Amino acid sequence: KSRVQFLRTMLYIQGIAPFIIPLVGSHSINDIAGINSRDSETLRKQLPDGLKEGITSDTATVEVWPFELSFHVISIGEHRITASLFESACDMAQRWASLVEQHPRLRAVQDVLTEAPMLGSISQSILHIWMGLESLFPTVNSEVAFRLALYLTQLNVTETDKMTYFSTVRQAYGTRSKIAHGGIEHVSQSDWKTAWYLLCSACQSVLQRGGLPSESDLLRELLSSAKA
Repeated sequence: KSRVQFLRTMLYIQGIAPFIIPLVGSHSINDIAGINSRDSETLRKQLPDGLKEGITSDTATVEVWPFELSFHVISIGEHRITASLFESACDMAQRWASLVEQHPRLRAVQDVLTEAPMLGSISQSILHIWMGLESLFPTVNSEVAFRLALYLTQLNVTETDKMTYFSTVRQAYGTRSKIAHGGIEHVSQSDWKTAWYLLCSACQSVLQRGGLPSESDLLRELLSSAKA
């Protein structure tokens, strides 16, 4: 289950829309297909050619575990999982697992990333996403909106328009604050998408950096680049 979450996290940060995984099995559906009929020589002959050969109950033990028994998910985008994208996610998942061992806070961030789309309320999901973003910078307890926007912008290694990204973070945090204090009546899916994008891009940047920099590290980077 842990490996599945690593893999799903890496698919998400590559742009795959959130999806549900009700069950996890020891074998793929392709491997399982036709297993009962293959146990019988008579029924095996009736199978299509592609299913006549494969595992049987004598040659393999198939196990299936409940993973998340839910059919609700907040989903965005239309990206489909291709073979190359899946292979890339497998490689990234191994590196991400190592980072989680080095920086335990990333486990909480991953939990938020995989659980937030399953929440029934968009508002509560946004608050949950911001829990993950704020856990990246645990010492921020004053001027929160400004400092989070500053650190998230500096953390991001792919965004070239830093000022636009900074403004996006501040506006998104403003939405989060209104939700938390009951100051907003309607939250749109666009609001959720923005928060989701910020969390995915933060995870992607940590992966590309090969580590989770501290607030001091990011501030030092910022001032050094400004000096240069």
